[in-house]
Amino acid sequence: RVLYGVTLLSGEAEYTTSMSRKDYPSDDIKVEDKVQRLSLGIRSTFPFSQYFAPYIRLGGRASQGETKITTAGESETKDNPLRVDPYAGAGITIAFHSNLAVNAGATLIRNSEQKYETQYTLSLSARFGNR
Repeated sequence: RVLYGVTLLSGEAEYTTSMSRKDYPSDDIKVEDKVQRLSLGIRSTFPFSQYFAPYIRLGGRASQGETKITTAGESETKDNPLRVDPYAGAGITIAFHSNLAVNAGATLIRNSEQKYETQYTLSLSARFGNR
């Protein structure tokens, strides 16, 4: 994830790709999924001290991929359509050096079935630049 801007209002961008595989040996079936996601949004951070800052974020996530199903050695690939899902989240940043911090957060993503997925994150961040 990349952030750019001032503390109270920053733009954020994130690109992820994932692959999963499920095997069903009794039925001789293998299912492989590949998904690429791009998230764009805004983030506001509210520093309470030099070491502690909660944040909120919101935006949209575009995802696209493919599913490959192999049955008895015969493969069929299906392209998944482009989806755009809104997201909103919150978290905290705890700094332990002027340029290093630990972040913990939760993000709700509303999918095309009008259901919510929750994504939990725990990360280490580094600051670059003159600020």
